[in-house]
Amino acid sequence: MGAKKMFTPYDLRPTIEITEYVLTGLSTLVLAIRSYYRIWAVGRLKFSDYIMAAALVRENSGS
Repeated sequence: MGAKKMFTPYDLRPTIEITEYVLTGLSTLVLAIRSYYRIWAVGRLKFSDYIMAAALVRENSGS
């Protein structure tokens, strides 16, 4: 008789990765729509828009 693994943790890596990709794509889409609307309505981007774009690039680069 082999040892029975009663408390083997369920592997959540695929679920976490899928969630990460979906949320990253959604945040990229929201930032793109916001930037497009800001340029269309105001005519230029503000400093906060550049900060958000830099944060998105930094998080997507994995640094």
